[in-house]
Amino acid sequence: MKIKASILLIVCTFISMNCFSQDDSIYFPQEEIIIDECADTLDKNDCLSLKIENEVLDVIEDLFKKRNQKIDTLKTCVIFSLNDFNQINEERIYTSVNNKKLNKIFSKELNQRIAELHVLRVNNKKTYKE
Repeated sequence: MKIKASILLIVCTFISMNCFSQDDSIYFPQEEIIIDECADTLDKNDCLSLKIENEVLDVIEDLFKKRNQKIDTLKTCVIFSLNDFNQINEERIYTSVNNKKLNKIFSKELNQRIAELHVLRVNNKKTYKE
């Protein structure tokens, strides 16, 4: 009886693994936002992340140069959303830095730079197939 139960369990496991397998779908851990500069790269999310990181660093370096200060450790946050036409929604860009004095200037400049990113398309993890 124990052998039959073990065999049945193995067969059910094998069947369930095959039932839920995906054909040629590619699973993204998140949606893939593809901008002009990243269209030909292998890891488009990594490229977008690096582009935003570079924009943040440019804005911060400019602010510190204007104030004749050395760059300090800062924590930054960038959040944006897209509208139905896959364009960055300028009213839904949130940026901040953990220095209150720099935050107003930083946010305005960075929001403008983020709004200027040109989104080509968005690949959704549920619908994208090659």
